[in-house]
Amino acid sequence: MELGNAYLACCGLPDTLEPLAVALADELDESVSLAVPDGAGVRFISQSTRRRTMALAFQIGDLLPAERCAPGVLFAADWSPEQRAAWRG
Repeated sequence: MELGNAYLACCGLPDTLEPLAVALADELDESVSLAVPDGAGVRFISQSTRRRTMALAFQIGDLLPAERCAPGVLFAADWSPEQRAAWRG
């Protein structure tokens, strides 16, 4: 995980996209999270939260299984049959 987080930190994606996420969160008054696909999972790279009664929290760099988060469903839509078979194990 340290190598993946180091790559994300130096690739420039978080720094480039974070201002856009903050602007979108401000405009919609909703929390916005940015994620990238990572194998059969999703790795979060940025989060702009809004105050809510209940909010989900995660650390930047966390890897979540694709079936456990909304971005995972979007990324899985482009999987090939082989990728689906590998995910099912």
